[in-house]
Amino acid sequence: MDPAEKGKGSCNDSPYTEPGANSLREMHLIKMEAEGEISFKYAKNDGQPHNMIILIGLKQIYSKQLPNMPKEYICRLVLNRRHRSIALVKKNGLVVGGITYRTFPMQGLGEIAFCAITSSEQVKGFGARLMNYTKEYACTEDKLSHFLTYADNNAGLQHTVVNGRRQPFKVEDIPGVKESGWSLEAYAPKARCKLLLKDGPHSAIVCDATPENLQKFMARLLLEIEKHEDAWPFKAPVSKDEVPDYYDIIKDPVDLTLITSRLRRGDHYLNLDIFIADFKRMFTNCKIYNAADTIYYKIADKLETFLDQYISSHVFYEDQ
Repeated sequence: MDPAEKGKGSCNDSPYTEPGANSLREMHLIKMEAEGEISFKYAKNDGQPHNMIILIGLKQIYSKQLPNMPKEYICRLVLNRRHRSIALVKKNGLVVGGITYRTFPMQGLGEIAFCAITSSEQVKGFGARLMNYTKEYACTEDKLSHFLTYADNNAGLQHTVVNGRRQPFKVEDIPGVKESGWSLEAYAPKARCKLLLKDGPHSAIVCDATPENLQKFMARLLLEIEKHEDAWPFKAPVSKDEVPDYYDIIKDPVDLTLITSRLRRGDHYLNLDIFIADFKRMFTNCKIYNAADTIYYKIADKLETFLDQYISSHVFYEDQ
């Protein structure tokens, strides 16, 4: 089944809606698919020659793009009969990217093992489209309802979904994790930087990035962003009534209200990288949806520059 034919036995009840005119990159990818320049293939190790060609192509990409992964390990997982792969394939049959995941049919769960795009094809929007196809194939072909992913930097809270709303959970709540000896304290990210924190109206101190200091720093940075004159477009979620096609294009929306909520929870931003990544996603979303000559695009650029300058003047990494 072609995942583009949503609504025909798909997990999605609503018919497929093409993205809005502002998403030129997305429209370009749709055009490439319609013209047969690229395609997305579902592959597994069933001995069929066409599937084996795709899997070997993926193994080569993962080995090149993930140099820290042992090649034998990559080969074993890609060719494992319990694993499935979605490959991005060009018209000439060249595999240029893909996602490989393991299926747990009894639980309706999939665990993503690898995700990579060859370096020459990155920053073209293939990654997001590849993930959407992966979710659809996992749902229709493998009858999975959720994906389990692991974040970098020992993040303690993980989530991703195929069908329905996001459902966050803590790592220690997964059956068997505590029994294996895992603990959040043992695997918490170690401080690898120092922070410049305000110590009064006109003074500041340099301190270690302990969890307590990190929370204070992030709260202060968020306040500075909110006070910025160019923060107004990001203070609340985009209204679907005012911008009907926004959520057809932007699949991972972020705004300052969401960041504030996550920060107050205390268990989401376990390190500075995750915190900054949400701001970067917010700015990227704005620049994906809006054309480069719009005020929103320019404001996103200015606010991102402010963020980068604040980080560079207030965070001192140990290897600097």
